[in-house]
Amino acid sequence: MGLVGARGLVIADFNGDGRPDIATANHESNTISILLNIATWPNYS
Repeated sequence: MGLVGARGLVIADFNGDGRPDIATANHESNTISILLNIATWPNYS
């Protein structure tokens, strides 16, 4: 059985709104996932 799940993780502001977002490289599906932070400051949940 090969590796499963995320292969890499990056935290950056991908959409230019000043809040940190998260991106992962997905090994099994050869895709990326980007989770945009839509919380209002200072709540990063």
